[in-house]
Amino acid sequence: MASTTILSSLSRLIQKVQIPFQTLKPQSSSSCYQQWSRIQEDVHKLKGMLMLPSFEAAVNRAEERQWTDELARGWLMDFKDVACDAEDVLQELDYDLLMLHSVFTNYQPQTSSTSREDEVCSLLTSLACRTEKIRSRIDELFEQVEGLQLKASEIDGWLESSMQSSCDKSVIGTEVIGREEDKSNVVELLLSEAPNDSSVIAIVGAGGIGKTTLARVVCDEPRVREHFPRRGWIRMSKDFDVLTLKREVVKSITLHDWRVEFSGKGHWIFQQPNYLENCIKSELRQERFLIVLDDFCVENLDLWETINLQLSQGHVGSKILLVTRSERITSLVEKMHIYHVNNLSEDNSWQLFRSLAFGSHNTTSIETSLVKFGKKIVQKCKGLPLSIKMLGLLLQSETREEIWKAILNTKLWNIDNEENDISPALVISYYFLPAHLQSCIAYCSIFPKDFLYKKDQLVRLWMAQGFIDPREEKVSEEIGCEYFDELLKRSFFLESHVGEQSFMVHHLIHDLAEYVLGNQCWKKNNMQNVSCISKMARHLSLIAQDTLTDVSLEFEYNFFQTLKCLRTLDLSDTDMEYLPDSICNLKHLCFLGLNNTNVRWLPQEVCNLSNLQTLELQNCPLTALPKSIANLTNLHHIDLLHANEHILMHRGIGKLTNLQTLSMFYTGKDSEHYVIKELENLTNLRGELCISGLHNLDDAIDAKAAGLIQKQHLEKLTLQWCYPNGACCRRNLAPRSTGLRCINCEKHNANVILQGEAAEEDEGLQQNLSSQQGFKQEINCMEEASGRSISSEMANQHHSSEDVDDMWNFKIDIDIDDVPDKPKRTREDIIICQRKIQESQEMMLENLRPHSNLRELVIRYYYGSKLASWMGDPVFSKLVSIGLYNCYKCEILPPLGQLPLLRFLSIRYFPSVKHVGREFCGSSNGSGFKAFPSLERVEFDGMYEWEEWSGVEDGEFANLSKLMLYDCMKLKSIPDQLKSLL
Repeated sequence: MASTTILSSLSRLIQKVQIPFQTLKPQSSSSCYQQWSRIQEDVHKLKGMLMLPSFEAAVNRAEERQWTDELARGWLMDFKDVACDAEDVLQELDYDLLMLHSVFTNYQPQTSSTSREDEVCSLLTSLACRTEKIRSRIDELFEQVEGLQLKASEIDGWLESSMQSSCDKSVIGTEVIGREEDKSNVVELLLSEAPNDSSVIAIVGAGGIGKTTLARVVCDEPRVREHFPRRGWIRMSKDFDVLTLKREVVKSITLHDWRVEFSGKGHWIFQQPNYLENCIKSELRQERFLIVLDDFCVENLDLWETINLQLSQGHVGSKILLVTRSERITSLVEKMHIYHVNNLSEDNSWQLFRSLAFGSHNTTSIETSLVKFGKKIVQKCKGLPLSIKMLGLLLQSETREEIWKAILNTKLWNIDNEENDISPALVISYYFLPAHLQSCIAYCSIFPKDFLYKKDQLVRLWMAQGFIDPREEKVSEEIGCEYFDELLKRSFFLESHVGEQSFMVHHLIHDLAEYVLGNQCWKKNNMQNVSCISKMARHLSLIAQDTLTDVSLEFEYNFFQTLKCLRTLDLSDTDMEYLPDSICNLKHLCFLGLNNTNVRWLPQEVCNLSNLQTLELQNCPLTALPKSIANLTNLHHIDLLHANEHILMHRGIGKLTNLQTLSMFYTGKDSEHYVIKELENLTNLRGELCISGLHNLDDAIDAKAAGLIQKQHLEKLTLQWCYPNGACCRRNLAPRSTGLRCINCEKHNANVILQGEAAEEDEGLQQNLSSQQGFKQEINCMEEASGRSISSEMANQHHSSEDVDDMWNFKIDIDIDDVPDKPKRTREDIIICQRKIQESQEMMLENLRPHSNLRELVIRYYYGSKLASWMGDPVFSKLVSIGLYNCYKCEILPPLGQLPLLRFLSIRYFPSVKHVGREFCGSSNGSGFKAFPSLERVEFDGMYEWEEWSGVEDGEFANLSKLMLYDCMKLKSIPDQLKSLL
């Protein structure tokens, strides 16, 4: 079944390259003509063979028999290998069509062959040989079909249609069916405080029997939650060492994800002497705790002394709940209470299956034959909840008797699981999935067990592998999310207890996926020398087991010349500082991950990767995107989350109309990097967008040209101007609309060494250096005009509210051209310019009105005296969170009370606000309006001049549960309706 996805992918590629075949032909006298004809003929024959119904039926039959027939499995692996080779050749042909078009259309028979044409002919000869070899291998496989008896299965015609309906996830209470007594017993063991009771309870049982599910429902029991204020869940791995275990303990009990907070930077904090030890002691002594060690295995026994030590240092009455499959562990560990989990009874098994397969329907209203088949299927599951659950979800809402009968009688029940320990029920659940879902779940085997998956990133990887069938009415990402949700509903993915919005695959499902992928899966952890990778590798993902220390890579100069078939390249969490130029050889590359690396610049050769769809650069110190990035027209995602806020972008980036992710967008000052208008054509942007450098806009009208009101898929928008003492002016950038140059930022360290190509590519640093010329002169000029020491002020990183206004007054250089003889401006002139800045930014913000679908809005370092009129417009009915920060000159708060779904509001550093009145709540218009109907939490911080808060009526702020006031020293009183929250 999964192999039929390869067939459909090949068919699409063949169709794609055949279109140019019809219009793109070399002259018959050309030396390229013969090779071109060979390729065209072989591609035509390949298409005819792959589209034969008998061949597709043979592939499906081999997929079914691979579990019990080694010959059939060998044939299937050979087919997958040649199919992947065919896909490589066809993609290379598609990649080279532009070059071929240039050579063929400019061919002149009266002239001698150019070196360019010789190069193309050499390429065509190579492609012709490869296509001929692939066609021959397909011929050989087709000849073996009859001998291996790979004829069509009786259920082949039903498979694709059997799983078309989505399963219903809202099945209440099914997860604990038959485990009520087990739950009660384990809860009592945890709550017992008898002197002789063990502080360690082990839940022991076979794989798939429901140990983790039992532990989860026990931890969710209200009595347990009340008894153990501190609770942690650790998903164990056989690769854990003492340091990793301690780190996971800290993470689980503090609820801080160190992989997020310290990735790419700050790893040293966990490597300090005794840091983890002291942190654990401090946290565990505060309150009674419960720590769950899920999937504890024999390899973890060396850690038991550490676990016991941590427990002994904790609060009295604390306990550890250990979940394991191994009886050996319980025999080797002393003072442990063992609780065995047994298979479900026949009645409970049927109850669980019935609730999933038939939902709320009464079995009396269902065909008797389906109930009969269902009970026989349940008997074959032998009381294993995971098997029952998977098959129940597989048959959910299925009413065709032939499908139930086929599943009951399939030969897959006869799988010998002694060798691979794969449950027949899981194999059946996988085999009867639609082909595209099979490929997606099998791909997960390239990751280690217990890996935490992020939905969006996994969908991008599936796209890179060609697993997502395109549809005209939806983008590939939406389709991929549907695939993921379907697999989640069918329990192929599980929600993780460890990380927020993260998922995992059950270890038995992972074993199944590894078997399916076979020798196509190549992986190794913490590689020090990557030159040993197979030349035909199609995925390279380095998984760092210990992400406190970056993986060290040793690249040879021509490394990527040997990996020409790569579709995905994930080098995240490594110590990489640059990409070799040889990356241009990766013609097939669709996914490039560089998260949490030290990459400061990208080579221009990256812009030759025309198939690239995803470029991930989270937490990178990148200074500029490549100049020719507009060539990457297939690019869907440039993920710059938490990266450098001032990454220079070039004119032409607006040509990337397929972009859906561009989390950071910086508009520079000079013409090459003044890109605000480029946003107009990026109408498909979705998710999060941060626009910084708004102080560099020439005209407030340009803000409107960004077309934010047209971007209906954006969920979070951040608008950022210049911080009066920040890094925005390190490159000599300023509010251009006033004709001023802002020098109100800290002086940047000019001791930057640029060598080789890095000096050519790192434009941001080059501008940084050039901006230092004349910097001292400008400071002196300002000091002359103001009579103050500006340089000493700039050295200070913290300013009082009174200093903020002075920073803007005195740290503006009127002399944009650095003409020494130009007259100095007076303080009054500078104040006039300050007002111009205010008026300009107020108009900018009005023109930056987003689409009404926005859910979260953040504004930083805005200098206007009032915020935009659209901010309180009730049309923004989906807006749930607003953050307003460092708006130093803003005197009036907008009518945010009119937003119906606003739940979270944070207002920080508004030193010009003195009074908050009815204007903050909005106008009632006599229609029974109540302000802030959904607001749950509000924070005010740094409101140094705020004296009065009034205008709140009864019934407003009805859902407010938390009111936080910080540094509001002059506030005399708050509305009576809110006093109870303080």
